[in-house]
Amino acid sequence: MRITARDRDIFQFLLEQKFASLEAIYFRFFDRRRHAADPLPREFFVTRQRLGRLCKAGLLVTERVYTESKSLFRLALNGYHVLKQASREVPYALPVKSVDFRSFDHDLRVTYCRVALERSRRAVQWISERQIRKNGLVLRGSKLPTNVVPDGVFLTANNQWIAFELESSNRKASRFDQKALDYHHWLSSGLVDHVLWVACDAAILQALKNASGYFPKFTLATYDEFSRQLFPGGKP
Repeated sequence: MRITARDRDIFQFLLEQKFASLEAIYFRFFDRRRHAADPLPREFFVTRQRLGRLCKAGLLVTERVYTESKSLFRLALNGYHVLKQASREVPYALPVKSVDFRSFDHDLRVTYCRVALERSRRAVQWISERQIRKNGLVLRGSKLPTNVVPDGVFLTANNQWIAFELESSNRKASRFDQKALDYHHWLSSGLVDHVLWVACDAAILQALKNASGYFPKFTLATYDEFSRQLFPGGKP
């Protein structure tokens, strides 16, 4: 089958994010709606058809976690080799072999936030957590320390580097405090210009406010602010 530039972009996206839902791939690569409030296409036919062909060709694989009725998509090893042959840079890691249920909900929400940021052009380049963990990350001639690893780092249109972090479960206040302090050191050293810290519920948002309130250059947001940019009514 003929592999298009969009197919290769999907392969790269899945390599970076580990997996994605049908909806995430639709929003990132197929969506032609003008507004998030507009109805979603019935059955996502065009997206589902293309992904089905890529699966049939052995380039993608589907998987389900037991809490979800819908299939998730992963990059197959054959798709990785297609990407590797087409890329100027050798991909930094093999595709994941399965979806980790322990971090499934968190990882999927990070992917939706990434898509919302890229669609709005707030992010013009995204470096995934997976890439950072595998290769490390050098920004402005300095390697980022490994005391904290963000869920992503992205470049804005005005050349600012933003550390992105999403919290989907509440933690001890001391853990949020330490993370805020670690990122404050990054900011003070000029490694990044800003931190975007996203909470998945009101209790977590308050905890993030408590942890980061003494430090400048932290922006707090809720996950709903991002999901509303994609889903009619702001779900899931």
